[in-house]
Amino acid sequence: MSEGLAESIEAEASGASEAEVRRKADPAKDTVREFVRKWRDNPRVSSDITHAELKEALAELGEFYMAYGQRTKLSTPVRDSVLKHLAAARAAIPEEPGKEDGKLLSIF
Repeated sequence: MSEGLAESIEAEASGASEAEVRRKADPAKDTVREFVRKWRDNPRVSSDITHAELKEALAELGEFYMAYGQRTKLSTPVRDSVLKHLAAARAAIPEEPGKEDGKLLSIF
């Protein structure tokens, strides 16, 4: 989820067309819906740093788009903040035990 969102946000910042940005965001849509439906307020994961960072990133995106419309390009401060939260979420995911190649666990 974090990689797909970050990729679409970075594409928008680079001047990609709206269609290209939306295409890059497509893979994350179902995962975002699942996160919101199953995990956003789940007390079993609420203390996890990955959960907190993802929740904050989604909250900032939601607030921005509610205020300015979903077709509005993100402002630089919002974009930078959301990307920071997404990167922190990815960095907090533990490596899978026994994996030598450094691949990360998680649907995030």
